[in-house]
Amino acid sequence: MSLRVTAEIIFWLSAGALFYTYVGYPLLIALVSTLRPLRVKRADYSPSVTMIITAYNEEAALAFLAYVNTPPARTILAKFGLSHAPSQRDAVR
Repeated sequence: MSLRVTAEIIFWLSAGALFYTYVGYPLLIALVSTLRPLRVKRADYSPSVTMIITAYNEEAALAFLAYVNTPPARTILAKFGLSHAPSQRDAVR
């Protein structure tokens, strides 16, 4: 095989790979998705959320915690080095 034929084979294989990547594969996926649709069972699901917040003298800045309205939310507030008297909010909720 000559160098020219080898170069042409490499070129066309590379061009084919690029074509498949940008055109062929998306078309193949679209075709498969229309022929065999995926059925998804949907259920009522509410993920639990845990926020761990460490703060130093940030009582006013943490006022947003009262407005978190996700029912399964749990907040762990770890305050250290307080320069004020501990309040009820300093406890772990």
